[in-house]
Amino acid sequence: MNFKPVISTFLMLLLSVILTISIGCKKTSSPPQLTCYLSTMSVLNDGVVTQTFEYSYKNNIIDQVNEGNDYNEYVFDDEFRLSSIVHYKKGEKKSETRYTYDQNTVKETFGNFATNGDWISENWKIIYEFDETDQLKKLESHLKPDTAWIIQYYNLYEWSNGNISKKEHWKNKEVMLSDETLRGHTNVKLGLNDDEFEQYSVSTYQYDDKIHPFSANKVLLFGKVTKNNLIKEDYTLVSTNETNTLDYTYEYNDHDYPISRLITTTDGTTFNTKYDYNCY
Repeated sequence: MNFKPVISTFLMLLLSVILTISIGCKKTSSPPQLTCYLSTMSVLNDGVVTQTFEYSYKNNIIDQVNEGNDYNEYVFDDEFRLSSIVHYKKGEKKSETRYTYDQNTVKETFGNFATNGDWISENWKIIYEFDETDQLKKLESHLKPDTAWIIQYYNLYEWSNGNISKKEHWKNKEVMLSDETLRGHTNVKLGLNDDEFEQYSVSTYQYDDKIHPFSANKVLLFGKVTKNNLIKEDYTLVSTNETNTLDYTYEYNDHDYPISRLITTTDGTTFNTKYDYNCY
């Protein structure tokens, strides 16, 4: 099984889908430790895809994330919680991800804008569930192919020292989607039992002791920003017990933030990312 991170999804959709509360760490170092705010992130593979970040004020609420002529605008409520992310393509409003809050859960709903400007909710939502320490413990992906919501899959998370140490991925036995129709839902098959799940994969993670690039951000990649940086990821397919490994290597600045990352897959494929910061 090949690991091929989807660059555009990571840079635009996943940033739209997933938010977080900063859990960055600060430590004493020489020179004196500064907090670094990510300003650009560039993925260097078949060409260069660069994303820039703009902030409303010093404590780093995200205002806008840009990628060429496209950008995501982040909107917050009166409690400084993310209420929506609006995606613009060539200056036109194209889609929006909306968030609602209820105690220890967050619901994320996707939608597109019609030609008349109306927002049309898609039949897809994600629900994040957090523990008493605000760490993500469960993620559920829901579909509504007919009149009722069903769970497509869910992930269970374990944490250690501010980092996700394990993820279990459970799939609904009776819901099947082809990869290319994940958002379109044109190839959904439902069985009689839509609440039976099987464990599909297990991922385990190892980390360095440096600072995550997004640790200073109050809201970004919701529930998935860890304190440190991945150095190894083992992905095991339960049905075959086959394990694939991703190895991560970094270069760091003087303040212990990564300025470059190289991912190497089991089959030798590599993916390169560069980071730039403003440090205060």
